[in-house]
Amino acid sequence: MDAVFCFSCRHFQTDSGVEDSFRKGLSDWKKLSSKLEKHAHSQAHLNCMVKWDNYKVTASSGSIAAKLSRSHEDSVEKNRSYLFKIVDIVRLLSKLGLPFRGHREGSESESCGDFLEHLATRLGLWKQ
Repeated sequence: MDAVFCFSCRHFQTDSGVEDSFRKGLSDWKKLSSKLEKHAHSQAHLNCMVKWDNYKVTASSGSIAAKLSRSHEDSVEKNRSYLFKIVDIVRLLSKLGLPFRGHREGSESESCGDFLEHLATRLGLWKQ
């Protein structure tokens, strides 16, 4: 095929009814430079160029959906780690027959119970 194509218009044009000689291929070589000039400044071509630029940015940095998915996976992994630590504490207290609650669990109490003490120790939390 002996024709000239516009890459951005061929791959990123979504408007139907827009002049698409460079999308399907321009094989009329008469006055080609003026046709190229006119096409390069057309709004349809400029829109396709913006879409192409956006595609390149997304391809290099990852899509928003992929970033959200990674963020969600990180959150799930962190929560899973917390849950395993809590289950370990419950198993330990159950195995040793120790109470979970203290006599008083207020913020001014020195002993908040075995569960909260272990939880604070294992998860790096401090009494508030």
